[in-house]
Amino acid sequence: MLHDCEQRGCWRQRYAVNDWRQLARGLPRNIIPTDIDGAVEVNGKYLLIEFKEGDKGMHTGQRLFFERLPREFTVFYVTAASMNPMRPTSRHTWSRGKWTPRIDGPGKACDAGQLEEAISSWGAWAESGGRG
Repeated sequence: MLHDCEQRGCWRQRYAVNDWRQLARGLPRNIIPTDIDGAVEVNGKYLLIEFKEGDKGMHTGQRLFFERLPREFTVFYVTAASMNPMRPTSRHTWSRGKWTPRIDGPGKACDAGQLEEAISSWGAWAESGGRG
């Protein structure tokens, strides 16, 4: 079920932590927690989805976080021309220890239908227990 902000109020505006500085003082080197735009688990396999609008790029700390996740995690890093409505333009995938295509280059061209197809393929793979 998707949340309807207009009907039920926007929980993101009400509950989101927008300034982590106070909490980060307790972490080594003042590390700031990363946020993840979407996450699902299927049969012990995890898909994380991170969106960036335009060409903002991923921060080094967030890239390292993704790259240090266990092998059960897949990350879709999606750039989008706009977020509302979502119009993806490219995608990088972190899976089994590598970025495809390389994170320091352009992503694979991707529109909303192709992103849905990639998520569906990941879901079928996870449902099979990660075989195939």
